[in-house]
Amino acid sequence: PREGSDRSSGGGGRYSQGASKPRDSASPRQARRGNANPAGKVDPRTSRQRSADRAQRRTKHPDGAPRPNRGTRRGTPLSKTLPSSVPTEEDGDGEVMDTDGSSSPPPPAVWEGLPVEWADGNTSAIQSIKRLKRGAAIAIRPDAPFTSAVKYYSRLKNRLGERDSINSFDEHQGYSRRVQRILGGVLMPVDPVTGKPRLTDMLAPEVPTEWWPKGSEFIQLRAWFGLQNAARWAAKGLKYHELDSAIIPRPGCYFAVPTSKWVCAHFAGVERWLLADGMAGVERAVDVGTGCGVIGMMLLKHGQPDAIVTSVDINPAAVGTVEDTAKSLGLEDRWHARISDLVPTDLAQPQDLIVFNPPWFPTVPNPAEGAGREPADSDAPPRSRTDEIIDGGHWLEAASYRDAAMMERFFDGAHAALRPGGKVCVIYSNYAQLVGRESGVTPMDEELARSDRFELAYSDIAPVPLPSKVKRGEEREWKAAIIRKLTTTVCVLRKRE
Repeated sequence: PREGSDRSSGGGGRYSQGASKPRDSASPRQARRGNANPAGKVDPRTSRQRSADRAQRRTKHPDGAPRPNRGTRRGTPLSKTLPSSVPTEEDGDGEVMDTDGSSSPPPPAVWEGLPVEWADGNTSAIQSIKRLKRGAAIAIRPDAPFTSAVKYYSRLKNRLGERDSINSFDEHQGYSRRVQRILGGVLMPVDPVTGKPRLTDMLAPEVPTEWWPKGSEFIQLRAWFGLQNAARWAAKGLKYHELDSAIIPRPGCYFAVPTSKWVCAHFAGVERWLLADGMAGVERAVDVGTGCGVIGMMLLKHGQPDAIVTSVDINPAAVGTVEDTAKSLGLEDRWHARISDLVPTDLAQPQDLIVFNPPWFPTVPNPAEGAGREPADSDAPPRSRTDEIIDGGHWLEAASYRDAAMMERFFDGAHAALRPGGKVCVIYSNYAQLVGRESGVTPMDEELARSDRFELAYSDIAPVPLPSKVKRGEEREWKAAIIRKLTTTVCVLRKRE
């Protein structure tokens, strides 16, 4: 810019970084642009305010109504500038419109007893959230691009907001429940016979056809995202440092993400114990709450060549994952899997070792909702066929939450199943203590103080390594403070003779 010009003097030029500096009179440039009033006084608005007003005039008529569809400057997509899906008196409050102003929704439908309304990628997020809160279900229109469904879901999630204002674990849990409850009503149409999605241009990864949801006209969009994530991990496998082979998880199976060091820190503690002759004299072992089967594989790796491991879980997807892994490794004779709540009561022979990695968070038991669920309230996620069969549903929640009596029931079952001198290994985290969900007394301390059935044989408390790379969400102060104080305990109790 020329010296002394409007741009170089810090005025209202387009390259100015701050607000316009008011002047006593309008400059010739302002007069030419119409920024001065007839009396010659300068416009009190800043340059940013004037730009916003000009953008509003380009997209709206003087009476406030949206302008007809037309091209936009600089190639900006029309959906970014024009308001879409604005209900009118003729359209009614329950109908979602197309962006071109036409109203031709697909035939009426019902999902889980809820009326289904139709939307596309440009449907108003505000109106959609209002309808979802009122109990309606919203489905993406058939033959719409899958990318538009992804953008629509992202806009709904961003509109719910509040994530940046979270300052504690309880606030985070409340936010997560609200998001699940509201966005659980966003659906994707599928073929009821084959389960094939009825959207176009489906993004990778491809979901295997045997995972498609058959027998329903819709699937929750977040459930489909879960299937895609499962397909992504199934393609590359779960590769843990402590194992020699990868694990291929089924959809709905809970697992610790291998790339997260602080989440998988308890596996390192278990390996230290196993290397210290933890499997000495063990011929029969039970892995309770096996998940994807990492600890069961570690027992086989460090145990005797003829040792038999039984992995149990209440989640059918977890049991199926263990069966698939055992078959792929040729370990069907030594590694068994079955559905069971805690320690099975019908084991054929007394066991030498029982290992349990319990859920991290205690909660109030609620039989109406199922074991491990949070107390029923208005923010609880809805139960549905998709939740339970496709997404794993409350089985995934049961992997994170335990009822108040779970550990006592576990020790009762373990004492009955162990031989005299047999051992119980509990992998425990202090996460619940750090977030105020539990006192400083662990369930192992309570068991030793309650009875003389067990005695302490081994204990290893190690700090969790801090992540080398900060991931999204871990930079928040409340969560970073927890990770810095997080520890993992491997506690072994021996059954008294």
